Amino acid sequence: MRISIITPTADQPTGMALAEQWIARQTVQPDEWIVADDGEVPAALMAGQKHIVRRREHEGGRSLAGNMLAALEAVTGDLIIVIEHDDWYHPTHIETCVQRLKGGGATGSINQRYYNVQHRACRLMKNIGSALCNTAFTADHKKGMQRAAERAFRDGRICVDRYFWDALPRSYWDIHDIDTVVGIKGLPGRKGLGMGHRPDHRWTLDAEGVVLRQWVGSDADMYLELAR
Repeated sequence: MRISIITPTADQPTGMALAEQWIARQTVQPDEWIVADDGEVPAALMAGQKHIVRRREHEGGRSLAGNMLAALEAVTGDLIIVIEHDDWYHPTHIETCVQRLKGGGATGSINQRYYNVQHRACRLMKNIGSALCNTAFTADHKKGMQRAAERAFRDGRICVDRYFWDALPRSYWDIHDIDTVVGIKGLPGRKGLGMGHRPDHRWTLDAEGVVLRQWVGSDADMYLELAR
């Protein structure tokens, strides 16, 4: 069973460097890691990834969708796991995805934890389907993800994940409450696209980083240092 991970990125050197750390310590290692990158400055990758460098032609949702399409075109795995450049992953994340996908289909989390390190604020949200950062699927559903990215590109929206899950028959859903991912917002570099990069009154302040430590353990120190 060949495991592929794909990462769309653009001008997020801090996030990509951290992502390399999170993948290096995974209990199950991927067979390939494809990074599709339309940043003005290509990422300095250090983990042997296949680096697809793309010319910056679009911003916002079209940038994300274009990178997803480029990565999906190159992917060769039986299992495909999305790893976003600015999010935290527990060492068992890939292992968890592999276990959940033994029956085929697509897996993800109904709940998503978000943390903005710049504002030191957190939020727990319920998703319809799953956020892109903890979506994984078998190769049988690659075309479905490609169609979702194509639609997001046409619409100029960031909701590749929403389009994917909306179109996927419920019989293929493996949605559960996963705690191996935290959506990190507010890292240095190109401004993120989601609403979590601009937290509002629905977010809870975490000035001392207590919640972050509960979620990511000692890795919190690296994130909190970035916010100083």
